[in-house]
Amino acid sequence: MALIKGDSFDNNLLGTPNNDTILGFEGKDTLLGLGGNDSLDGGQDSDLLEGGQGDDTLYSGTLDDDYSSFDLDTLRGGAGNDLLYGEELGYASLLLDGGEGNDTLIGGRGNDTLMGGAGDDYLSAYPSYDEGLWGDDIFYGGSGNDTLIGAWNNTLYGGNGNDSLDGWFSVGYGGDGDDILSTESNGNDSLYGEGGNDSLNSGASNDTLKGGSGDDTLNGGQYYVYARYRLYTGGGSDFLDGGAGNDVLYGGFSFEEGNFVYGWDDVDNDTLIGGAGNDTLYGEEDSDSLDGGRGNDLLYGGGERNFLIGDPPYFSLLDLDDTLIGGAGDDTLYGDNGSDRLDGGRGNDWLYGGGKQNIVDTPNGRVELDANDTLIGGAGNDTLIGMLGNDSLSGGDGADRLDGYGSDPDPDAIDTLSGGRGVDTFVLGNASGAYYLGDGRAIIEDWKANDLLEVYGSLDDYSLDTTANLVGSSAVDTQIFYNSDLIAILQDITNISISDDFVVV
Repeated sequence: MALIKGDSFDNNLLGTPNNDTILGFEGKDTLLGLGGNDSLDGGQDSDLLEGGQGDDTLYSGTLDDDYSSFDLDTLRGGAGNDLLYGEELGYASLLLDGGEGNDTLIGGRGNDTLMGGAGDDYLSAYPSYDEGLWGDDIFYGGSGNDTLIGAWNNTLYGGNGNDSLDGWFSVGYGGDGDDILSTESNGNDSLYGEGGNDSLNSGASNDTLKGGSGDDTLNGGQYYVYARYRLYTGGGSDFLDGGAGNDVLYGGFSFEEGNFVYGWDDVDNDTLIGGAGNDTLYGEEDSDSLDGGRGNDLLYGGGERNFLIGDPPYFSLLDLDDTLIGGAGDDTLYGDNGSDRLDGGRGNDWLYGGGKQNIVDTPNGRVELDANDTLIGGAGNDTLIGMLGNDSLSGGDGADRLDGYGSDPDPDAIDTLSGGRGVDTFVLGNASGAYYLGDGRAIIEDWKANDLLEVYGSLDDYSLDTTANLVGSSAVDTQIFYNSDLIAILQDITNISISDDFVVV
């Protein structure tokens, strides 16, 4: 094994085919290891180090470098499993290129570029743990299954393979493969999964997460408590975009590992977009906006006031079946096309489906849908509007307003209305006219005393028939006619009065 030393001048130092130790010292040096498992140390000034073949160890500068150093060093590992190490003392800007093999690259305090190349590489920005001394680095994982650990204002590119991007970084791109991107930064970060089935996890503040193609999981604001180690604050107003594929998006949550306590906590107003595919979106705490995009989606609003969208209105020719669940709080659910199931949960909810109505902020709920939809108001005073198709509306607890017809006339629709507990209003017409004047009708399953029927025109235009059993049990039903058109059936009920129970709009 040869020991090759430079001096205070600019040196060109050439190794041997064997295992060499090459020391540059001062001056702008070029160190070439050639064959063998070599150790190269550039020393002071701006140096070029190339390990060549073999498993080499390259140091940007451990010989006499100091905090005032602002060198420009280039370290190339070449073939083999190499270790490339940046300056811990100085502020040199480094280019570290691992080349072929499974390499380890450790950046310095300056603004560095780390390139893993082929193989399963480990790239880290941590020469020390002093947060004030990290530079603005760029990492390229290259091909292979790489691990990239950022620090402060870094940009990370995973490249091909199943990569892990972690630490403190501002922008991360997973590239192809099944990647894991997790940032602990408190800044406004952007994570892009790109190809593959990715997992994206952001820290606090206002982050943007986009899954890209593949079946992705996006966590918009994690709050971790490790009993013995560290605290990452959650929260922030995040933007999550699943992209194509079957995705799972979380607006924010808290998890205390030490006691295995799982709960929702400390997040702000998030925007979640599922994109194409069958997606699951969790809004959790505070006021969130959830858009399932194309595909059969499941949306959970969580707490506070949420805005949930199933299929966007610009895909008007698609027939996609969504499930939207509002959870606690005053939610807005928008199902759009397809046969959707909307559950407002607790609170006074607004539920939309056709994309043809304006959204107005109000403490009461409202639902407007087309196709064969199922609407569940839950607790609270909700308004459910079915619009086109044969719809099932269930108001749940509270004083609810059930309108199976809506603003888009479908005279042949057969809607099923159930008000639930509370004094409910069943709508059989509006200021424009009576509903169900074709072959359609509303079937009211649970008429109760003090419920109301809202109708169009004059009460003299309406009549009742209590002589037949048409639906439900063997009990007689009440048929409601507008002139000669059957517009509604009250299941198993005959104690109804036009003068007492009808209200003209």
